[in-house]
Amino acid sequence: MRSWAAWLVMAIGLLALPATRFIAIPLCLTLGALCALYGRTLARELDDAPPWPRTTMTLVYVLLAFAVFWDVERVARATGEAFADHIVGYPQQLVAVDVYSEKRLEISAPGIVESELDPDSAYTFRYTGLRLLEGTRDRMDLLNDGGSHVIVLRDGDGLRFEFTKD
Repeated sequence: MRSWAAWLVMAIGLLALPATRFIAIPLCLTLGALCALYGRTLARELDDAPPWPRTTMTLVYVLLAFAVFWDVERVARATGEAFADHIVGYPQQLVAVDVYSEKRLEISAPGIVESELDPDSAYTFRYTGLRLLEGTRDRMDLLNDGGSHVIVLRDGDGLRFEFTKD
């Protein structure tokens, strides 16, 4: 029996399971190409089989490169989605941020509390219930405590950020 039948059964099995469906095709392509190269190497060593034609060898290596890039993309996507799910599920692991503003920012995401401060102070409004996702030189990406909204604020005149650890 040829090995393609075993790979077909494995691919169907991986496609049938929802947890492995995303990686089934690229993984089977990678493993199939590697096995073809290994099998040809064994045949040449043990049976003195003639080498593959240059076009066949090139096609197998191109397929292998394509499949490996596809594998890496799938693993990176799954890792990123798992990381994002973890952040949304546990926003309290992020640094808490209080935002002070000269004017009302009209942020209405769940869990964010707007407090009006003394009108004579430099900042009139305070916003709590935010978590820092990412901060750059001029931009703050914030997540509400519920993990359902991302708020992007530009750092500039009229805003002050205070970071605290809960």
